[in-house]
Amino acid sequence: MTESGSRRRAPRTRTRRIVSWSVFGVLSAALLAAVVVLGLGAFTAQRELTSALPIIGTVQKQFQTQDTAGLATSTAELAAHARKAHDATDSLVWHAAEALPFVGETFHAIGAAAGAADSLADGALVPLSRVDLASLRPTDGRFDLATLSSYIPEVQHAAGAFRAARAELDSVDTDRVLGRVAGPIEQIRSIVNDVEPAMSRVGRIMPALPDALGASGPRTYLLVSQNNAEARGAGGVTSALTLITADAGRITITAQASSSDFENNRAEPIVPLDPAVVGLYTDKVARFVQDMTSMPDFAESATIARAYWTDRFGGKVDAVLSVDPIALSYIIGSTGPVTLPDGTELTADNAVKVLLSDVYAKYPDNAEQDEYFAAAASSVFDKIASGSFDLVGFADAIGRAAAERRILYAPDDATQEAALAGLPVLGELPADNAQQTAVGVYINDLTMAKLSYYTDMAITATADTCQATPTYTTMLTFANTLDRKTSKTLPRYVNTGRRFPKGTIGTDIMFYGPVGAKLVSAWYDGTSIAASSIDHLGRPAIRLNIINKPGQSHIMSVVFAGGSAPEGELVVDHTPMVRDTPVAIEHATC
Repeated sequence: MTESGSRRRAPRTRTRRIVSWSVFGVLSAALLAAVVVLGLGAFTAQRELTSALPIIGTVQKQFQTQDTAGLATSTAELAAHARKAHDATDSLVWHAAEALPFVGETFHAIGAAAGAADSLADGALVPLSRVDLASLRPTDGRFDLATLSSYIPEVQHAAGAFRAARAELDSVDTDRVLGRVAGPIEQIRSIVNDVEPAMSRVGRIMPALPDALGASGPRTYLLVSQNNAEARGAGGVTSALTLITADAGRITITAQASSSDFENNRAEPIVPLDPAVVGLYTDKVARFVQDMTSMPDFAESATIARAYWTDRFGGKVDAVLSVDPIALSYIIGSTGPVTLPDGTELTADNAVKVLLSDVYAKYPDNAEQDEYFAAAASSVFDKIASGSFDLVGFADAIGRAAAERRILYAPDDATQEAALAGLPVLGELPADNAQQTAVGVYINDLTMAKLSYYTDMAITATADTCQATPTYTTMLTFANTLDRKTSKTLPRYVNTGRRFPKGTIGTDIMFYGPVGAKLVSAWYDGTSIAASSIDHLGRPAIRLNIINKPGQSHIMSVVFAGGSAPEGELVVDHTPMVRDTPVAIEHATC
């Protein structure tokens, strides 16, 4: 090789080295820049999210207390923090980092939380801060339908933002995220998961409210007052009925009736009945007004209630609404005490005792009792119609009562029914096992007295899915808490002794299995008993009888097998009793 040839190759080598070092330098600078961007972004996002958390609590309090000025300031501050967090994580570098092994999940979690917070603040809380809650209450018995309608887009937009925030956070697995990052993310997720279901329901229901309040013409609502002191499947015997009319936003009581105002002990049911209903409950459910709430499916009871009202008074009933005294006590907690015509002050603390116990000592006549129940319902109604109540507290009371099946509603309007689909207020069991595998326990008192006030029950439901065919066991502990000494002091109407010795409580217990299941066995205090089921609502249902002397408690268990797949979360539906019913859900260990 010549000298000149050597000299010619040397520049090329140096050039390659220069280029290599240049590329390396550029890449190093780019990598350093990316690390800086990611570091600053993570620091900024975490700082802003941490700053936003206490403001969310402040916003919740201000919303509840209707602090309009404070709410506007807090939501603006919250939106600023959320926007900064989102901006810090919304870049190509950040999104690329989300795909990296080991650390990618942490970057994704921070970005998702920042996006959810931004969606929550700017898309939900800011629009909601513009809603004047005071304007949603009636004034002198009339709702402002124009104002109510104007808020529908705001509420629906907020509901959509909550759904988006929840979907964003659902994509995060905090088990794979750095600890100090996981804490704030879990706090935000907890807030969103708590609020989103209710917000989505409000977003669905809100558009139906103007017409429900008579925007397109008068709407009539039949209010059924249930009395839990004599248990029925959906709550208790019917003690009074009230017709409420909503017209152009104004709500008024247009008629009231006692259960004795209707033709009872009819020769034939007032409406045709499903043979399964007759087999389980007999046809008395449509021959006596008091028994029409015996079934768990409120739509069936509402059909009978409509028929009784129109048979007696004529006219049209657009929807049937049911409440019990426990629900009234929740509502009175938000409205404040009401005074009844006899001077009794009904409070959240004494309403249950007054309406389910004291009334019988004060008014031994059945018609007088029904009038008393009607007066209580109308007094609470008047308080609501006046608008003098805490709207947030009222909404909480309605939500609690509905979740406990103490408020039930059966509309004949497809829009309303679609808006309420899946909510417990409709008083219906799931049509399949896709989302929930539901079992039910329903109580029908046979004592012809008011001794259900002294009964308590507890339920344990166990799912065993270890085998190819799953089994579901429902165990009921049913107790008569009345002692013989107290039994002797009770008014005759409460402790009649007509069907059983005084103080003894006879009860039909209805057990419902999952959709598509079959009855396997039934047990009474640990002893197997012969039993057969009837298919009702697509489920096997069995009626068992129990007799409890004073102070006695018995245990019943029913086992069902199979069901229509897929199997959803096991839940228990049951008659709302005077006191809370403890429910335990268990799963067999495979």
